[in-house]
Amino acid sequence: MKLGVKIILFLIIFLSFAEIFEDFSCGGTMGRRSSAHLFVHFIDAGYGDSILIEFPGGENMLIDGGDLEAGAKVVEYLKARGVWKLDMVVITHPHPDHIDGLFPVMEKFKIDSVLANEDIEKSENYSDFFKAVKRENIKFSRGRRGDIINKFKGVKLRILHPGKLTGNPNNDSLVIKLTYKDIAFLFPADISGDVCDKLAVDYGEELTSNVLIVPHHGKSGTEKFFNAVAPEIAVISTGPSKWRDAFREKKAQDTLKTMGVAVLSTDKQGTIVIQSDGKKVWK
Repeated sequence: MKLGVKIILFLIIFLSFAEIFEDFSCGGTMGRRSSAHLFVHFIDAGYGDSILIEFPGGENMLIDGGDLEAGAKVVEYLKARGVWKLDMVVITHPHPDHIDGLFPVMEKFKIDSVLANEDIEKSENYSDFFKAVKRENIKFSRGRRGDIINKFKGVKLRILHPGKLTGNPNNDSLVIKLTYKDIAFLFPADISGDVCDKLAVDYGEELTSNVLIVPHHGKSGTEKFFNAVAPEIAVISTGPSKWRDAFREKKAQDTLKTMGVAVLSTDKQGTIVIQSDGKKVWK
């Protein structure tokens, strides 16, 4: 074989291995199509929330874990993605369909830090949760309105709510806006329509986001709120439950569809993955 051909073959093999190594070296994840992209996974957690965010810098963050049954599915999903470490876990509020699934996650993955709302003590599993945090030596902090998190390179996390606590766990949920270059995602957890309207008044166009997870599993949100957010894509995380409200879900979806928003639901489509290069978003 001529020397020139050998060199070309060597370069092809070398570049192939370099690409594979990049996938494996990005913060414990593999299978990405580009390390310059943001991946947001709305995991099928039934009537609950669990959102995996893979940042362009290779870090991973999990927002909520669903209920205990969903937690086992979340663990398997993270493993399938090649995730072995979570740089941050966010607990939006202490209801079982958001926090209980984090227990199996804590058992299986290394976690650097936990961010919770200031209402975390209302969780039925509060003492068990904090025992686990202490045992695993996990950094713990509380978030509230006005906090900015710049832990992840190129990405800003801004906490829009709550300020003063109301005593209602749903309405005291952490509301987080993620901004990556020209793209934004809004995660409002389980806030009610009244809180949605208040945020629309307080923030106006600052709420504008390309992707919105519809509050409270698709049964909250108002026309004023949706107009302020003006999303391209709205995701509903829901499943079979006695707490579902078909009338309110349909009302929210009809409002969004009238606005020309693409509405996606984990109940119908399973886990939904949205990708962004910082300029546009796509499924």
